[in-house]
Amino acid sequence: MTITISDSIRQVRDEYVQQGLVKSYYEINNGLCEDLAMEAMARVTIDKEALFDAQLENFMDDENQFFDFELLRDHWDFELPKGVTQDMLNNDIRFGNHVFVADYKAKRFYDSECPDGVASFLDLPLFRRYIVLHLRSIGTPADEVVTQDVMQAPLCSIPNPPEESPGLSL
Repeated sequence: MTITISDSIRQVRDEYVQQGLVKSYYEINNGLCEDLAMEAMARVTIDKEALFDAQLENFMDDENQFFDFELLRDHWDFELPKGVTQDMLNNDIRFGNHVFVADYKAKRFYDSECPDGVASFLDLPLFRRYIVLHLRSIGTPADEVVTQDVMQAPLCSIPNPPEESPGLSL
């Protein structure tokens, strides 16, 4: 039987919920993310050699702990999220720790809320929530992060800034 990383993540996350370890996939990403990543990778039966458990530190310069944008562009086809600068990522947005699955062959990233993967690790919902919070805190509108989960994850505590009225200029 062929088990992909997507299949495996779905199996493991559903087991965690059924066993009562967590109430949602969001909760897995806030305490059991490393367990899920390791267990899911262990169950994969195809293209396993391209998978590894990743953290933000894997994509940072060892000397200064800033993102290594050259590495990200050259090896992961990385693009900055809309409204985000390199300076914001390195200095302003305080990401929490998160372990997720990276597939260097497919150039995709996976976790309990994104079993089908995303092209940029910053599009994983856990990281996206930090980005939305920061953007809204500086007055930049950003879409809410909503995923398909067994229960809805908390929404951003900062509302989107109001849009400017037509005809008004500052």
